[in-house]
Amino acid sequence: MQGLSSVAGSYDIVILTNGPGEVAAWVKPVVKALRRGFGEDREKLRISVVLSPCPHASQQEAALVRSFPEVDRCQEARHFTSLLVWGQTAEGWDWRKNGVSLFLGGDQFNALVLGWRLGYKTVLYAEEAVRWAWLADAYFLRNASLLTGVPSFAQKRCEIVGDLFVDAVSEDRKASFGETVAAANLNTPKQSFNTSRERQADVERSSAGSNESTNGAANLDLETAVPGTRDFSTEDADRIRSHSEAGTREQLKGHFTVGILPGSKPAKLGLGVPYFLAAVDRIRAESPDVRFVLPLAPTVSLEELAAQACPDRNPNIHQFGWTSANLALLASSHSSRFTPDPSGAPVAILTTPGGARVEVYHHFPAYDVFRECDVCLTTIGTNTAELGSLAVPMIVVLPTHSLEVFRGATGGIGGLLANLPGPVGDVAARVVNGALLKSAGFIAWPNRWAKEAVVPELVGRIEPNEVAAVVLDHMRNPAKLQSMKERLRSLNQGLAGEAASGEGAAERIAQHIKDLLEPRGQKPLLNG
Repeated sequence: MQGLSSVAGSYDIVILTNGPGEVAAWVKPVVKALRRGFGEDREKLRISVVLSPCPHASQQEAALVRSFPEVDRCQEARHFTSLLVWGQTAEGWDWRKNGVSLFLGGDQFNALVLGWRLGYKTVLYAEEAVRWAWLADAYFLRNASLLTGVPSFAQKRCEIVGDLFVDAVSEDRKASFGETVAAANLNTPKQSFNTSRERQADVERSSAGSNESTNGAANLDLETAVPGTRDFSTEDADRIRSHSEAGTREQLKGHFTVGILPGSKPAKLGLGVPYFLAAVDRIRAESPDVRFVLPLAPTVSLEELAAQACPDRNPNIHQFGWTSANLALLASSHSSRFTPDPSGAPVAILTTPGGARVEVYHHFPAYDVFRECDVCLTTIGTNTAELGSLAVPMIVVLPTHSLEVFRGATGGIGGLLANLPGPVGDVAARVVNGALLKSAGFIAWPNRWAKEAVVPELVGRIEPNEVAAVVLDHMRNPAKLQSMKERLRSLNQGLAGEAASGEGAAERIAQHIKDLLEPRGQKPLLNG
């Protein structure tokens, strides 16, 4: 264990998290709230983020975390085991005497172990289940229903704070668009922030690390890496870019807009990109005036998107007869070693063999693009919560054509077998994932929150043409979309009512952490 600092009034907060959704929707609003609560003095409060292994991670989570100016240092997931077992970080971090271990994604028990190892208070945020209430110093709950099953003696450690997904969306509403994009740019130094030497070193490492690719493609010239990519003509660039200015809905009256959200994790992208493109081609064949937009996740590069749409790089296209596409960079796009475009305009176009054009956006968060959509085609994940919080109608699709690509969805013997290489692992993964789907219930976050079908879920060996038919049915029946939007708004209002004052979960978490470190008098945490 590295040395402990005993400077009075100085604290460490170490946040345990894992995947891109947790980083974007949980960590981001919480670190902002912590800085608002404790101030910018890094000698008083130092925020460290530790990534834990996640089978669905994009390997770009560390770069995303390092883009947050509130965070002082970040350790990548590959070093997690050494920290948990031996208390050693890859860079020999020191630790202050007083602090908090905060769980915001991954395995809740790991946050407890990390806190005990460091001698820190342990604080956990629970979205679905409270597992260790009798061991944690404080448990922050998304809603009151999570108290069910918590022993009465442990309920005093629980606080109903609200939904961090709502906070992630509301942060974007409050911030100016330029500030939001600047804070998310993975490779642009934040000159306006007075960061510590540790953070500056992290940013430099992040920039250097962005030159490396975990899949061997992210750092290549697009035309070399992916056949069929090209620069877009100035004429087409101007036409598309004109649609991205303020007042898009006014300019595109009569253009039904469909959002495409294939996910951020490699396994999802490999299936989702060609699958959704096949649905896009079918929709366009029936209704040529439909507009398609694809807000690319911040941890996914244009090169990765182009590769997943290329039949020479993605075997699922030939295997299942789905659709490919050529990715064309807009003329004004900066280098092919891509970083989110701060203009908020489309950065590329995907063109399918059927002639459909999909505008690709790469700023984060892309809630402005979400709001332009009449309906979104999306896979499962954090994006369903974000769309739900924005009351954007959605059709959630989980094709089961290749269940063996999804590994690590469960633990125990089944999880170990599913992670074995070769045919044995493939068979085990199909069996385990099939069993999980049968017992999972609802898969979209709005449906899970409401415990009923608020948005359509299409699960199984469903073909893209069937998905297209559902989209077209909703397009031709606006009352269905309006009803879905109203139900999502009503659900949001109900969820907000379960917390003390609606949105503000991150602020409540920050305040309770401050009370743990700087107690103002003992009181039970549980609301009312």
